[in-house]
Amino acid sequence: EPANGPGTALIAFRLPQGNRVTRRFLASDTVQALYDYLDAYGDIEFLHYEVATNMPKVVYNDKAATLEAAGLVPQAMLFVQEVV
Repeated sequence: EPANGPGTALIAFRLPQGNRVTRRFLASDTVQALYDYLDAYGDIEFLHYEVATNMPKVVYNDKAATLEAAGLVPQAMLFVQEVV
């Protein structure tokens, strides 16, 4: 996890169980890094999921986009939700 400073993004994830996990990423990391982190965290109860903001509702499924290009810098709250 990178240290706090310029060029980083603080991402808070609200998991389906209601708990919250926070981690810092580089602004140059891709959205795929968020999914990789959540896969490694291992506390998601379904196989297919997506991360999204609540208001306005934006789903982050362009996994090649950088966090900066996706508008997730300097910080964001993302909800992990099942894809049905």
